[in-house]
Amino acid sequence: MEGLLQLHREMEVGYCRMVTISTDNLYETYEFRTSVGAHWTFLSDAGRKVQKDLDIAEYTDPTHNPMIPHTIVLEPGLVVHKIYNGYWFFGRPTVDELRLDLRTVLRKCRPDWDITQPEMRAAWQKGDKSRFFPYGKSLAEVFAQTGEESQGESKVAAKADILHQVYIRAVPQRVLATVTTQSGVRSWWTASCDVKPEIGFVNVLRFNNGSVEFHFRVDEQTPRRIAWTCIRAPKVPDEWVDTRLTFELAEQDSGTKLRFGHRGWRSTEGAYAECNTVWAELMHRIGSHAEGKATQPYFGG
Repeated sequence: MEGLLQLHREMEVGYCRMVTISTDNLYETYEFRTSVGAHWTFLSDAGRKVQKDLDIAEYTDPTHNPMIPHTIVLEPGLVVHKIYNGYWFFGRPTVDELRLDLRTVLRKCRPDWDITQPEMRAAWQKGDKSRFFPYGKSLAEVFAQTGEESQGESKVAAKADILHQVYIRAVPQRVLATVTTQSGVRSWWTASCDVKPEIGFVNVLRFNNGSVEFHFRVDEQTPRRIAWTCIRAPKVPDEWVDTRLTFELAEQDSGTKLRFGHRGWRSTEGAYAECNTVWAELMHRIGSHAEGKATQPYFGG
């Protein structure tokens, strides 16, 4: 814990954040945070929601029913960079390993990581400071946003989400296969696609005879939660870029409750309303296929 205390001080200098989630109740979580002198966010998950969503119950200890300790390093947008499984002590990362992870993430997301590059120097001399911190914002805007985030009111929350929920008369495993496999996606969304249920794989879905494509990077892939992020590519509509698809599965009455989100829309103008309507139809097609009914993809590819 002493190492994390020091690392957190360094992370604040480097514009990074740390969060701890435990299965202790709110009082025990507060007591532990205070006793170690930590100043970052501690979250109480006494109801084991995270444990269930990520399927990380430590089933070898049914008495206390804790989570298997995990350390997750995230990139901007909550994209998973690395996961450490800490069931055994030496599976947990050292402070130095976390420093190296943060260095890799920051090198990836900071365009001004190396300002000795000739093109960076030339951009500065031309007055183009958009690639240099604070990336076109005033310091007042940066500090204002930091203050909002510290209160849990990040500006990201201002973006619009499309949300749907359906009940499917099929076990979660069948729904999972429908959503995450190539044969599954071809049964309800588009007939032309390359899809794999592997973290880091980029799923490619084609529409209008290949004139439009959606490229989704698989960020999360568990038995109960799937998350894909739309990334930029030549045929991808700009308003979809950086939006995120989430599929959350929960057992309910011998079937599955599917909660879907298409999150992070920059505007409710343009394709937002039409996509909302299409997603409603796609939810029913997902359900029909998982239930064993004959289905056709909404788009021919």
